Amino acid sequence: VAQSVKGVEVNGKVTARIEEIDAKSKAVSQALAEILTKAKEVDALVATIATASKEQTTGLDQISTAMTQMDQITQKNAAGAEESAAAAEEMNNQSHELVNAVQTLMQLVNGSQGHASEPATHRAPARHVAQVSATRASAAPRLKARNAASTASTKGAFIPMEGDS
Repeated sequence: VAQSVKGVEVNGKVTARIEEIDAKSKAVSQALAEILTKAKEVDALVATIATASKEQTTGLDQISTAMTQMDQITQKNAAGAEESAAAAEEMNNQSHELVNAVQTLMQLVNGSQGHASEPATHRAPARHVAQVSATRASAAPRLKARNAASTASTKGAFIPMEGDS
C-alpha cells in the first residue's frame, strides 16, 4: 500500500510536470507566432519603403531631366535674344547709312554743291549701349559672315558718297 501511495504521488507529480511543460510549450508557441506575425509586418513595411524609394528616385530623375531641358531652352533663348539685339543694332546702323546715302543722292539730284547735312542720330541710353556692346561681341562672327554675304550680293548697287574713291 505504501508503494502504491508513493506511485500515485509520483504519478501526480509527473502529470503536474507534464501539464506545466505543456502550458509553457503553448506559451512559447504563441510567442513564436507573434514574432512571425511581427516579422511579416516588418517585411511589408520594408517593401513599402523600397517601393517609395524607387518612386522617389524616378521622380528625382524626372526633375533632373526637366531642369536640364529648361536650362537648354534658357540658353537657346539667351542666344536668340543676343542675335536679335545684334541684328537690331546692325539694322539701326544700316538705316543711318541709308539715310546718309539718300541725303547725298538728294543733294546730287538737286544739284547742291554743299555737304550733306548730318542727320540727327539716335542716341541710345548708356545701359542699352552696354548691353548691345556685349551682345555685339558674342554675335560678331555671325554678323561678319552675314555682312560679307550681303555686301557681295549688293556690290553692283553701291552708291558712292562724298569722299568715297
